[in-house]
Amino acid sequence: MSKRDPIEEKSFAWLFSLTISLLLISTLWAMYDEVIGRRPWKHYQREFLAVADGKSQQELKAATEALAAEGYKGLRQEYDRVTKALESNPERNKKIAELERLDKELAEHIHELQLHRGEYQATVYVMEKAEGGDKSKLLHDAQGLEPCIEELSTKMATMQRRKKELRAELKEMSREREALEEKLLAYEDRLKGIQRFREALKKEKVEIKQIVNNELGVIDRCHSCHAGVATKGFEEIQQPLKTHSMVVGLPALAPGLPERGILDAHPIETFGCTPCHRGQGYATTTAQKAHGELEYVHTPLLRGKYNQATCFKCHDYEIDIPGGEVVSLGRKLFHEYGCIGCHSVGALEREDKTRYIGPTLDEIGSKVYPEWIIPWIDNPKEFRADTKMPRFFLSQEEIGNVASYLWQITQKTSEPLSVPKFEAGMVESGKNRFEKTGCLGCHKIGDRGGQFAPNLTNIGEKARYDYLVDWIADPKKHQPQGRMPSLRLGKEEAGEIAAYLTTLRTKEPGGEHANFGDPSKAEAGFALVARYGCFGCHRIKGMEDRGKIGADLSDEGVKPIERFDFALLEHEIMHKTGLENPRDEVAKARIAWLTTKLKDPRIYDTGKYKKPEDKLRMPNGGLNDQEAQALVTFIMGLTGEKVSPKFKRNLPERDKAVLDGTFLIRRYNCVGCHPFTLEKLTLADGTKVEGMTKMEEEGTLFFQLWRDYPEMGKKLGENIAVELTEVKGRVPTMGGEIVPLIIGKLEEEEGLVPEEARAFAPPFLYGEGKRVQADWLYRFVQAPIPLRPWLNVKMPTFGLTKEEANTLAKYFALLEHQEYPYERLQERERAYADARCSKDADYYMKAKHLMDSKDVNCGSCHVRGELKPSGDPSGWAPDLSLARERLRPNWIKEWLTDPQRVQVGTKMPKFPWGEFQDTFPGSAGDQVEALKDLIMSPGDLLTRAPAELAKR
Repeated sequence: MSKRDPIEEKSFAWLFSLTISLLLISTLWAMYDEVIGRRPWKHYQREFLAVADGKSQQELKAATEALAAEGYKGLRQEYDRVTKALESNPERNKKIAELERLDKELAEHIHELQLHRGEYQATVYVMEKAEGGDKSKLLHDAQGLEPCIEELSTKMATMQRRKKELRAELKEMSREREALEEKLLAYEDRLKGIQRFREALKKEKVEIKQIVNNELGVIDRCHSCHAGVATKGFEEIQQPLKTHSMVVGLPALAPGLPERGILDAHPIETFGCTPCHRGQGYATTTAQKAHGELEYVHTPLLRGKYNQATCFKCHDYEIDIPGGEVVSLGRKLFHEYGCIGCHSVGALEREDKTRYIGPTLDEIGSKVYPEWIIPWIDNPKEFRADTKMPRFFLSQEEIGNVASYLWQITQKTSEPLSVPKFEAGMVESGKNRFEKTGCLGCHKIGDRGGQFAPNLTNIGEKARYDYLVDWIADPKKHQPQGRMPSLRLGKEEAGEIAAYLTTLRTKEPGGEHANFGDPSKAEAGFALVARYGCFGCHRIKGMEDRGKIGADLSDEGVKPIERFDFALLEHEIMHKTGLENPRDEVAKARIAWLTTKLKDPRIYDTGKYKKPEDKLRMPNGGLNDQEAQALVTFIMGLTGEKVSPKFKRNLPERDKAVLDGTFLIRRYNCVGCHPFTLEKLTLADGTKVEGMTKMEEEGTLFFQLWRDYPEMGKKLGENIAVELTEVKGRVPTMGGEIVPLIIGKLEEEEGLVPEEARAFAPPFLYGEGKRVQADWLYRFVQAPIPLRPWLNVKMPTFGLTKEEANTLAKYFALLEHQEYPYERLQERERAYADARCSKDADYYMKAKHLMDSKDVNCGSCHVRGELKPSGDPSGWAPDLSLARERLRPNWIKEWLTDPQRVQVGTKMPKFPWGEFQDTFPGSAGDQVEALKDLIMSPGDLLTRAPAELAKR
């Protein structure tokens, strides 16, 4: 027997056991990883279902107990009592019987009218075909039917009005029952809603949730983990099960409808998640992959307020995006700080047309003192802390060169100015005129005034008296593209204001200054102005056609991180950001680079050897943290992405017109003087009210309501006192910054109470489109005329183009859902007046007698052409002779019927229409209609004096 091989005698059982064990373990691990490890969404969905089941079970128990509680029982008993009392009310039953009778009679009249109309139409048809004597007979027959048809139509109209009145009366009688029914239904609906939710939960499966939208390029599975994202009621639990934030807040689709939530306007089943939030929506194995927070992913999840960046790609035409306040602010700052003067952004076509945010520099030599120029260029914020002018990185020599260039081009173009001589006595009257004319609506002095236009606190150190006079008298002469309007002041009046402004200084002008006459310095200055792109914000003669010097930012928000030059600071900035490498989390790295760049534009030159002309050119705007974050958010939204029009917010004509108008009223700072909207409060119990704050003191808000609020037991015009701690949300009125200043001044100097002083402030333009005719407004904004002669503050002339005037007229009309541009106002037509007089020859004369009667006496307050009321002009009301061309007929009727419902707090009284039968017999509606017709009528009857009519 041969000897066995030692290798064969050796046992490998342990090795096979180890191998099998490793294979088994790896198989089990692979199975676990495949079924559980790579499917974290299963855990989240099961957790959400468990949480939802427990929460809904508690709510079901609470809702069931509520139905058995004394509160519900008491409501039910009260409802039964009120219902029984209502059904046994003889007056109500009488009205119901009358309504039923009217319905029956109306049906009979309709049938009768149809027969008569049929016979009439047949007779007219035969008559039109007939000839000779038959035609005359048939015409007589047709005319004989007309009175009957007219009588039936009149009867039916009367019956319809009566039906409407009865329904309103019955609704008023049933108001208490309806309120109780609503409360009862709230109990019952809550229970039914919970039951429906629990039924839906039972059908819910643990599976991949997926949204596919090929047009948007979306494959999103985000809500596989974020299981509660679209389910209200889970706002307080932790991610990823939490309900989507901002479930409410978007404007209603139409008046009377509730506010919408973010997901109402952007349903998940259509939009998915990544178009707004970014990330890798198709990834499901880990949160890090799903959020795209990995190396080389260019569109990772945007967190916090930076998430608003993506709003811009679909809402690029909107100025204020609801829910996108940060990105909207960023867009505004991008324009206001002049970024658009250097950087192109494809979606900002509207702003690009108005990129000159600074004054023209063609006249700087005649405008400013020479010693002021160099300190200003060196550090603008030292002279004016709130200026938008940034600080450039220039040496003193370079500053002198720039100043020399600007000074020399001015000397070649400027002409001497003809102005009144400065006298010390002009200063006090100039101060008074400055404040009363409305200059503080745009300009600030000290801590008073608006921030729209330059702060004038130290203007006396900068500007020359003679230039200020000529500028105030005619701003467009010096800066045609500027926004400073003409106040239609003469040189003497402008001289007074200029004299006052020259006293606003902390030091006397006229100190030592550099010599700006060296041509070689001017040549070097020209090169610097061209290099730093000063022509992007300022009009400079000879540089109007130069292109922008900065990078195109149209797709900056998705630019690969490798193209962001961190220079020698990459490690330092990444350390502060908490990253090892910029590619690890691209969004964080982009935000860090942009924020650092905006706060310190030349920081990336640190430690690098560069020639002066090679250094970074972007100046320092002195941004605070909020401004920097807003600008970064806006820039992060610049992706150059072309979204299908189907998914963008395609604005209807009205909304587009409103946005265009809003852009203009902000561009020209109409909001500096005029309030445009009502103030809105959200109280602690969720109640939303609209109106105006009358007073605020010691933690209490005294608020005047501009709506009826039956649920509060309050009517329009009433005041409510609200503790500030009870105010959950507050949206101030848009505009009217100057109003408190005027009221405060009149209170202090003339002892007027706020209500009296308000009459001397610019008018409230809420509902203006419903009040005035679009054609009149189009003419008025181009060439304003005095409407309220007692006002010191005056509507300036902005020098609007016809296109801009049309935009404003359209804005006001469509904002109030009025017809535009074609509207027929028949009351102004001669044919309408003839038709009125054919029924009553003295119709307009009786209306005139009513207007002039001692009970109404419109002339006691209103100007009517050459007819002026007695007393001080400050107590006069607007000129009624302008109303025919200015006001809308329907608004006049509403105004005459109840002025307080149109404008709360007006001094216009509510007359007891329906009385005055000796002067104008008829109903209240007839009398209001007659006055409206008189005001709108052609001819000069309105402006005739009563004595003149008596002679005739």
